[in-house]
Amino acid sequence: MNEPTEKQCSSCRQTKPLDEFYSAATGKYGRKSICKTCTLDKQRGTSKVQRSGPPPVDLKAIRNAAGMSLWDMARALGMTARSGDVNVSQIEKRKDWKLSSLLNYFRAAGAEAELVVTVRGKTLRFNLLGVDT
Repeated sequence: MNEPTEKQCSSCRQTKPLDEFYSAATGKYGRKSICKTCTLDKQRGTSKVQRSGPPPVDLKAIRNAAGMSLWDMARALGMTARSGDVNVSQIEKRKDWKLSSLLNYFRAAGAEAELVVTVRGKTLRFNLLGVDT
């Protein structure tokens, strides 16, 4: 029986040579399921989609539109004076958030938020701030 020389990455779905996957004793063909590139992207907190475009949500622009400083936002989020502005700045630089974190940020800015999903040409709208998190 011939051993395969390639496998599909479970993250990017590309078929790559086995040497593009880290070794794993329990993995299929003795390799991890995610390729080396995707593994490194995951460790860095980036992905192919994130590298190719702007952040999905510009929280700094939302804060600025609300006329709030970093400290104003930190207070609205219930953060302490000592670390609040640093934490808000870190939150704004992220490219991946929990929905509850985004909703808390939107509420603190006094913003309205709506999720728009299109499935097979049908558009569905959801008021996000009406959702309990």
